[in-house]
Parts: sequence; structure tokens; C-alpha cells
Amino acid sequence: MTASLDPAFLLDDFYCFGENRDEFEALLRAIDGQTVHIRESSLTDFRLAYLEDGGGECCPEGYLFEPGQPFQKKTDGSGETLCLPLRQQIRDASWPDCRGGAGLFAEALKGNRTLLLERKNGALLFVSDFAFTTLAQRLGMTAGPLQEATLERNLFLARKMAKVRECTLVIRQVEKEGIKLHKIFAFLGGKYREMKLFGLCELYGELSEHFAGRLNLGPMECRFWEICHERVSIHFEFPDYGNELCRREGWSRPLMPCLEFVTSDIGESSFHVRTYWRTEEGSIVPGREYSRRHRGDSLKALDQMEEEILTMVQGEFTLFPKRLKELKLVRITPVDFEPGSKRLRQKNARCVSRAFWHILKSIGAAKAIGKKREMALKEYLDSGQIQDDKIYTAYDIVMEVFRLPEMLNAYLGRQEGSMVPMSTETIRKFRRESIAKAAYADFSQI
Repeated sequence: MTASLDPAFLLDDFYCFGENRDEFEALLRAIDGQTVHIRESSLTDFRLAYLEDGGGECCPEGYLFEPGQPFQKKTDGSGETLCLPLRQQIRDASWPDCRGGAGLFAEALKGNRTLLLERKNGALLFVSDFAFTTLAQRLGMTAGPLQEATLERNLFLARKMAKVRECTLVIRQVEKEGIKLHKIFAFLGGKYREMKLFGLCELYGELSEHFAGRLNLGPMECRFWEICHERVSIHFEFPDYGNELCRREGWSRPLMPCLEFVTSDIGESSFHVRTYWRTEEGSIVPGREYSRRHRGDSLKALDQMEEEILTMVQGEFTLFPKRLKELKLVRITPVDFEPGSKRLRQKNARCVSRAFWHILKSIGAAKAIGKKREMALKEYLDSGQIQDDKIYTAYDIVMEVFRLPEMLNAYLGRQEGSMVPMSTETIRKFRRESIAKAAYADFSQI
């Protein structure tokens, strides 16, 4: 029996992580069980609420707007005018004594202040911040103008929502002590086919058998997983194959072949399978990637997808080690090098430095991290990182480049001044757009 999630699950900042594969799969089953997809021919069956400060903790006050015409007509001696509807208590018709939504109301008041009230049965649907991107798509606009939570914005939304046709609401729900809570996390297109998050588990379960059998990668072990409303991801590694590669190729610095599976059921992400390599220090080297939009695929299409993933994984886990083997044959240190000669050690250091900068320029490091950080990177490399008494090959250079995102950030953290360490997103960009290319740089041009 799948355990149910408590009301905190509906908050936008819901986040879980772990290392146990069974726990990951159980949590996805629970989320699937508390997620429904409601197809609406239009949004006129709902009224749009805007919350104002004040009122009770569980039932604050605000305005309810009709789709298409949020203003009410008022007639007096001077004629007919349009005005805001009366401010009123916002509540779900089924809640006893206004109990039930305190945590979600508090979040809404600090955030987007937006809810939908179902006209037919009075059910109140909270709206996640994540839903505004897909709502903007249904309205035929960008999400930027919808980010600011104002009364004017909701008046605009109420006017526009009457024009929405064929919309699929992705709703997560919780029931506790007889109180039902609902929250919209996406406004997807009318042709969207329901996707279960647990389908990801079924896919990697089938693939793991092929990885071990057809590709001879050995068992696939879970490294860690993360779950939030936007997306779910799980990381695996192949320790047997990694150890075999290290022994067979004579790697002085072991690399572990890894896979990441990513998906989303609220339109925030396509389905991704990413290969990558992890160094002993924990640095990440991105590899090939497979992506596919969610389309409600047929069994035949799913079989084809599995074959495409297998081909991608086999290519990365075969060609990358082959490339590193080639790099070990490319000598960077001058052939006349003698470690006892100061002049030749200096010459060696210049050659190695030139090789570093050739790679960094060819992989576009400055574009990924900016010119100032590129200069800081040069300072870092010149601060004794190059061992002038060591014989370097292209393999040694590349392995050092793989560590640069973490090493540079640690260096920046030790420096005084305006240069701040890179953000997580900048590090991710540096890896994806630059570091991933390092092994395939052309060393013949040095």
C-alpha cells in the first residue's frame, strides 16, 4: 500500500533527496497517486481569486473575479460604472469552520496571491508559482508580465482566461482529517497525455538489464536522487565497469561512469538521460545526452527510445575511454626535458601553460564564466598549480581541466575583493558548455 503525503507536500518548496532507490520509487508512486489531470474545455467554470492581507489565518479575504469581465456593473444617479467586486472571505465550500488551508494560504499571501474557485462545487484550488509559465503559454504570451503578484495582474488574468480553450490542469491533492486540499501545478495543453512519474522507474529498470547484458556494464547502483515539484532525477553509477576501465586503461586518476535520469510531469522539463563521469574528488565531466519531449508515446516508440538510449550510452562509455587513451600518447613536455635543469623546467612550465590556455580558449571558457573569472583562472594556474618537474601529456592536462570548476571556486573563495565564487548554475554551465569539450580539443594546434 502506498503511503499518502501530508499537506506540506503541496508547498512549492517541497524537496526530498536520498540514496536509496526503493525510497525514491515509493515516493514517486505516492506523488502519482496524489496527482490528477483534469481536462477542461475552457476556464470559464472557475472564478479567479486575488488574496488581500487581513482576514482569518485559514480563510483570508480577497476578490473573486468572473472570467472575461472581472468588474461589476454599478448603476447610480450618474449612470452605469464598473467597479471591483466586494471584498469577501475566500474559502472552500467543503471546509468545516474555515479550517484546512492555513499553510497554503500563508504561502499564497507571501507569493502569487492567486487561487481558482470551482463554480460548480465551490472547491478552492491553490495555484503554484510553477504554474504561471504554462498558464502564460495557454494565454499566448510570455510568463514575464505575470511574475509580479498584483491586483492589476489578476484583473488582466481574469479577462484573458475566458479565451483559454482545451486546457489540462495538473493538480496535486491531499486529504487529511476529512479536509481536501488541491493545488494546480500546471496548465498544459488539451492534447497533453497523462504521464506518471513512476514510468521513469519502469524505464530505467528495463534499461538496467540491457546495460548489464548487452553492454557488459555490470550492475547499476543508485548514487543519489532528488525530488521536487519541478522535476525528479536519479543518478546511477557502474562501479564494476569503472574499476575495469581504470585497470585496463591504466588511468592514474580513476573516473566513474554515471547516468542521470530526469523527468517532470508539470511541463518544466523534457525526459533526459545524461551520461557523465565522476572523478575521485567528485568533479563532474558531462558526456552525451538523450532528450525527448513528453508525447504519450506508443509501445513501439518507447522501444525505439530504449534503443536510442542504449546506443547513446554505449557510444559515450566506449569512445570517451578511447579518446583518453589517445591523449596519453600526446606529449606536452618538451622531448629534451631534464628535471635537473632550471631552464628546461621553466620551458616545460611555459609549454604546459600554453597547452592549458589553448584548451580553455578552444572550449570557450571565457564565454561560460566571464572574462574576469577567466583572468582569475589564469592567476590560479600561475599560483603553483603547474609542476615544472613533471612530464605532462594531453591526458594530464585534460584531467586537470576536469577539476577546474571546483578548484577555481575554492580559489575565488580564498581571495579578498569583488570576485565572488561561481553560482551553482554558472558551474553547471561551465561544465556543460566548456568542460565537456575538453577531451576532444585539438592538441595538434599547440
